Amino acid sequence: MTTDTQALTKALTAHAAAEPKAAEPQVPAAEPEPQESQAAEPQESKAAEPESQAALEPPLAAEPQEPKKRKKLTPEEELEKIRQSQSKLGIRAARLRDKLRREADRRKYEIGGLAVKAGIEDWDNDVILGVLVYAYGAGKQAAQIEKWRKIGQEKVAADEQRKKG
Repeated sequence: MTTDTQALTKALTAHAAAEPKAAEPQVPAAEPEPQESQAAEPQESKAAEPESQAALEPPLAAEPQEPKKRKKLTPEEELEKIRQSQSKLGIRAARLRDKLRREADRRKYEIGGLAVKAGIEDWDNDVILGVLVYAYGAGKQAAQIEKWRKIGQEKVAADEQRKKG
């Protein structure tokens, strides 16, 4: 018998000795007992229950488990572990760069969509860029930004009304 099995056997024997009405060691049942039957037990058996559990705990807790010791790595193993970590970090960095690129691309598509909504998609690229540069210079004033925001919101609302009606 292993030491765990011996300790369990001792604990069950001590548990059976502490509780005179139980002649055999208790083994967990396949199905849990209904809670109504536990509530119907007299108060005396509930008071004896903590003592029987206390008799069960010390033999199991008497055998301390040794902490697991880490194996000391050789320099070659440590170098390989570092290389693997670098590889994982490289993959993670590549995923983050890809995510940032996709977000930037999405924003560019949104800006292009706004140009289409504004009706300037047929304009010459130099004209569109000139308008945007002018707007950037003038947009440093909060009042101007709010004015443009209101114009944009009105355009979106008008487009939605046109689609519905």
